[in-house]
Amino acid sequence: MREILLTTESGSDVPKELQEKYGIIVLPMHVSIGPDTFDDGSVPLEELFDYYEKTGDTPKSSADNVQDYIDFFTRLRQEHPDCVIYNFALSSGISTNYEHSVLAVQEFEDVYTIDTKAFGAGCIAYLIEARTLIDSKGGQENITDYQGLFEEFQAIQPHIQSSFVPDSLEFLRAGGRVTNAAYIASSILKIKPEIIRDEQGRLYAAKKYRGPMIKVCEKYIRETEAAYNIKKDYLNIMYVYGAEEAVLKKMEETAYDLGFKKVNFDICGAVISCHGGYKAIGLGFVTL
Repeated sequence: MREILLTTESGSDVPKELQEKYGIIVLPMHVSIGPDTFDDGSVPLEELFDYYEKTGDTPKSSADNVQDYIDFFTRLRQEHPDCVIYNFALSSGISTNYEHSVLAVQEFEDVYTIDTKAFGAGCIAYLIEARTLIDSKGGQENITDYQGLFEEFQAIQPHIQSSFVPDSLEFLRAGGRVTNAAYIASSILKIKPEIIRDEQGRLYAAKKYRGPMIKVCEKYIRETEAAYNIKKDYLNIMYVYGAEEAVLKKMEETAYDLGFKKVNFDICGAVISCHGGYKAIGLGFVTL
């Protein structure tokens, strides 16, 4: 029997409890605050926003490079001899992680990488579905066709979706991701756009919500549930540092009211926080 390892980057924001439950191993991405660069997860999240408040400059996230992946896979092979590795990479539409991982896996046998075309809570949903697929086959001890399993993992991708709603476009504007004009219009009209991914995994603004987040969050979940034929086993809710407890509670209550059996919460790490900004909320789920 060969051990099967599921890996991903820290941009997937898999909580520790889910890492342990589903056997997921995480490779840190990188975040720069001014001239200093750190591994994602090694700096308190409040420092990211304190830095922005003081300087007006947003922290910058960066992908793992090819050598990062080679070192990562080499270490895993040393710790788990003869293992088979499946890496679930952050969407190629927003990061070069997948591109770099493709180059890295060429140095190994039975190491595969998958473009999730998702981020944050969507990546978590993908990984849960991958582990569920393994379990449905009776566990790793019953699997011998590793290329076939890779193809089955890839077939999950069209069923994964993720989106987020920023509380303000201020952080996105400071990072150059929206124009000053869009930021000013959004601030005046109190618009909170839903940022969703397309089929290539690129981000775009879809619906526009207005009002305080406590009202927006319920409408966001209800309209998302109505728009997709969602698997109700669980709903992943992601949020950025600063999100109000009342907002998260309302999201949880709404999810259960809509028939979801379980809610998984995950706080966004530095990489996704650099995109979503203070108090952003988001969803990751699986469609049928």
